[in-house]
Amino acid sequence: MKNTYTEIKIKVSVNDLEKIENIFYRLGVFQLSIEDPRDLFEKSYINFDTYFDEDEIFTEGRNVCIVKYYLSDKENPIEFLNILNQMICSEKINCKIETSEIFEEDWANNWKKYYHTFKINDKIVVKPEWENYNLKNGEILINIDPGMAFGTGTHETTKLCMQLIDKYMKKDSFVYDVGTGSGILAILSSKLGARKVVAIDLDKVSVSAAKYNVSLNNLSNIEVLEGNLLDKASEKGDLIVANIIAEVIVDLIPDIVKILDREGIFITSGIIESRVDLIKSKLSEYGLDIFDEVNENGWFAFAIKNK
Repeated sequence: MKNTYTEIKIKVSVNDLEKIENIFYRLGVFQLSIEDPRDLFEKSYINFDTYFDEDEIFTEGRNVCIVKYYLSDKENPIEFLNILNQMICSEKINCKIETSEIFEEDWANNWKKYYHTFKINDKIVVKPEWENYNLKNGEILINIDPGMAFGTGTHETTKLCMQLIDKYMKKDSFVYDVGTGSGILAILSSKLGARKVVAIDLDKVSVSAAKYNVSLNNLSNIEVLEGNLLDKASEKGDLIVANIIAEVIVDLIPDIVKILDREGIFITSGIIESRVDLIKSKLSEYGLDIFDEVNENGWFAFAIKNK
């Protein structure tokens, strides 16, 4: 019997896209397909055929984004949709929600056509497993198949974390990647010279995806574990990375203080502008100081150290 997925499609104004993303983040959902007309109309390098369902984008126009999420047959679509609708109503977001049932192989093929090789910066290249890329001198190539786990590298939070890791990673560092998702940040840390990386996630699907991607990149110094940070901490971390959501980061900070080396760096993202003060207040309470801050499209990432 074929596995099926429920496709949830949300058509929402570009002005409310960030609010929809944040709602999914609060629900613990990080893997979204987002068709943003601003990419199509404002970026000349976007390919019409591979990045968008042209008929749908042109029908909806320049000001409507299409957000898609897929629920497996093991989940409860009715319960999820009820909660989603309640949260959308509480935020007073005007949008249209459509649902349909698709087979697993159709979901995989539909999703993959929107994900292509891209660059984080001049040095870091992220390539899906099913594409080819001719590596240039000095470039670092990350092969990835995120599957149902968060961490394609395309979302602002992941890109911002990767930029900060590239900036502050020191050779032979011991690294923790908390909430590893696809394992993309752990893989980058390894390729930038980490001595050892411990990648941790509570989600079994993410653990499986991360393990697969580590093997895909032929790396032997990454250990992927299921669980939470404190339970799995074996030594002080020179670098700790957590790309999750603000509320979880707040709960995580007391544990970070315990395992972050005195000279270590904590890099975190998944923070929308309205949660920045919450994070800063909690960091200050525990004697941590933001020394670098980057943001993109309303999402923030911080590089943090002991005061």
